[in-house]
Parts: sequence; C-alpha cells; structure tokens
Amino acid sequence: NQRITNSSLYTSFNIDPIENIVASRQLRWIGKISLMSESRLPRMFVNAWHENPRPVGRPLTTIRHTYLHSLRLIGEISDDDDVGLLDDWMTTIRKDPTDWDRRRFGLTPLIVGYTPPET
Repeated sequence: NQRITNSSLYTSFNIDPIENIVASRQLRWIGKISLMSESRLPRMFVNAWHENPRPVGRPLTTIRHTYLHSLRLIGEISDDDDVGLLDDWMTTIRKDPTDWDRRRFGLTPLIVGYTPPET
C-alpha cells in the first residue's frame, strides 16, 4: 500500500499546488478591489463589519481569513499578523500594480498561458 502525496503529483504532472492557484485568484480579486473607488459595493463590502455575534457553529474560516492566508503566501503580511488592515494592502497595490501582479503570478508559474509582467 503505497501512498501518493500531493507534492509528488504536482511534480509528476508539472502543475502548481491548488492552494497557490486559489490564492493567486484571490489576490487578483483583491487587486481589482483596491483599484475601485470607495463608493463601489465590492470595495465597501471588503471593509464592512457586522456588529452581531456569529451563531454557534459558525464557519471556522471567513473570506477575510482566506485573504490573510493568500497575503501571507506572497509575504505581504507576516505570519503573526491576525488583524491585516485592508486599507494598508490596498494602498500597497495602488502604489505599484505591476509589482503586485508579478508577486501574484509568482505563486503559479506553471499555469498555462502565464506571461510575467514586464519589469
């Protein structure tokens, strides 16, 4: 009974880990939101806060947690940053969108059709 690990499959088939593919897509969405005006609904929802407590049995992971994880993968925030101020990320993205795309694409270099942004 021989186990087949995910990492051996990624290597054998020359594909990126699914975690990196999902993170890259989330980072692309974060990049698009950051370029939107403050009055756009997607931008407002990223910073929205609900005052009521979550019911018992809430999901262990929220979309904010997954965004934080994606940002950690590219080194945008440290592992011990649990707050992850959204406005700080968006300011970073707006300063240099090309650098943001380069770092995002670095997660998935094996994606078919990948062309790194010009530097």
